[in-house]
Amino acid sequence: MKNLLVLSLCWLLSGIAFGQDPQFSHFFSSGAYHNPAFVGELGTLRTTTVHRSQWKNLANINSTLFTLDGLFADDKVGLGVTVMHHSQDRWYKRTDLAVPIAFKIWGDTWNVSMAFQVGASFKEFGGLGGLTLVDQYAALNNGSFVANSNDPLASASLQDRYFSAGCGLLFDYFPQVGASRWWLGVAAQQGAYPLKNQSLSHPPRRWSAFRKSIHGGWQLHLKDTNGGHQKTEQREETLSVMFNWRSQYGNQQLDLMAQYTYSPLLLQVGYRGLPLKKAGPYWQQDALMGSVGLRMGRVQFVYTYDLTISGLKGVGSHEIGFTIGLIEPLFKFGAKRDTPCEREDYFYARF
Repeated sequence: MKNLLVLSLCWLLSGIAFGQDPQFSHFFSSGAYHNPAFVGELGTLRTTTVHRSQWKNLANINSTLFTLDGLFADDKVGLGVTVMHHSQDRWYKRTDLAVPIAFKIWGDTWNVSMAFQVGASFKEFGGLGGLTLVDQYAALNNGSFVANSNDPLASASLQDRYFSAGCGLLFDYFPQVGASRWWLGVAAQQGAYPLKNQSLSHPPRRWSAFRKSIHGGWQLHLKDTNGGHQKTEQREETLSVMFNWRSQYGNQQLDLMAQYTYSPLLLQVGYRGLPLKKAGPYWQQDALMGSVGLRMGRVQFVYTYDLTISGLKGVGSHEIGFTIGLIEPLFKFGAKRDTPCEREDYFYARF
């Protein structure tokens, strides 16, 4: 019975895995994953690595995201590359590769970023070897024992390769740089078309559902002080509220977040779920999120923990994000840019 429950759970999780893209909790550590229009937003070359470990004692879901992006300021073009690897125990693996490009339009009090991306996805379902399958249970009921199942799922390795595409739009409004800022973005990503399908059922080749998202926020600069330090080590104090709504294959999710920054410290709290929507008799609640981080000069480090509040209570998720500015500093406190930029205040403002 235990193996049967595990088998059912694996089938359920594999359906979720094939149907929905992985998610990351700290929005700005994975901005290019949510919307390709974020590429080039910091105005300098940066690399970010995010690792998320979810439901370790249940399904052992792991996702690792790597992004590299920069800005060609003279051409007002952002360019990057993103690589995401996702696995669920030993049953399912997926790797996504994408190349986003963003075109910037800069106004006096507003900015627009329009982006497109193309890429490829590789998915593998590694079979259910090691579990007791239907023919083995049938043999046990007849008083015999079958060590190795003849079910094709016991040894099947299903591999699919896809071409993927996406687009995004990001709008910023800052009536006074260094005072407050509003931003809104929309994106449709990871629409995938199978290049070669080797699944057992051989479904017709068609575009998969895009991951659609709407996200935005408001940031208030509370004050800028040097705290007794030199001017090149100016501290920032900001308060931000954000949301990120997404939908894929009819499934919807909403993140609500608030972030307080007092350089170099970063604190964020959030809620994931649809508080006014039910799935049958149950409210669609997922998790409470908490992040703590340090950001200074060329480096940002953020740790996030998701406390599950759904029916899977007792399990949670850990997420670590690490961002490095490869050429110039990313943040005001603790460093000064080597190459002054006329839009330096804009690049610093959002984060």
